[in-house]
Order: sequence, then structure tokens, then C-alpha cells
Amino acid sequence: MILKKSETKNSSYKLICSNDKTCNLPNGYCLLNECICSKGWITTDLSTGCTYQQKLKLTAFLLSFFVGFFGVDWFYLSVSNPAYIIAGIIKLITLGGFGIWWIVDWIRLLADAFLDGNGFPLLDWNYN
Repeated sequence: MILKKSETKNSSYKLICSNDKTCNLPNGYCLLNECICSKGWITTDLSTGCTYQQKLKLTAFLLSFFVGFFGVDWFYLSVSNPAYIIAGIIKLITLGGFGIWWIVDWIRLLADAFLDGNGFPLLDWNYN
């Protein structure tokens, strides 16, 4: 198996495969010796393709919009990353950084500048 950086937006890596099992069917399948991930799944390591489920940008935005003052958006995106959890707690204590942090997070989400706690992109608005 060979892992290389992908040029496509919905996956972080391309995995060279020999069968569908390598691509973690039903999350992906092997086509012409390359793992093709289903929408919302990406390949992040050498062992198996299509194992990481992306967080939804729409969910993150709605959480940010309605309860972002309380840091809920950061908790959702944390994927157990302590830095994101701490940021969420600080955002909660300061009520969204007195509103400024709350607005900045909306802009970051709209501009595709917000990654999840593991540093992977969020799944686009039109994921179906």
C-alpha cells in the first residue's frame, strides 16, 4: 500500500489498493488500484483507506450560530483534541469572547478556514 497526498477536496490522502477491503467498504471502494472514499470519509493513514469521518460544516455553523457563545462549536469540532476543548471552555467563560470570537468563528466557517481537532477539513455544505 502506498499513501500519497491527494489533490481532491474530499480526501486527505490517496491510498493505492488491491481490493475493497483495503478501502474499508462501505466507506470506500477500490477502483483502478486507488481507494475512492464515499462522501464524508477520508483516508488518514497507511493501514486502511476511508476510515475517518469528517465533521459536517453545516452542523458546525448552526452550532456556532445558535449556541456558539457557549463554545459548543469548538466542543463539536474537538474530536477529543485538548486544545479545542480548552478553547471551547474559554469561549464559554467569556461568552464568545464578548461576541467577537463568536463572529470570527462564523467567518472562519464560511471561508473554509476551520479544521476539526485533528486538522482535517470539514465536509462541505452540499454533502448529499
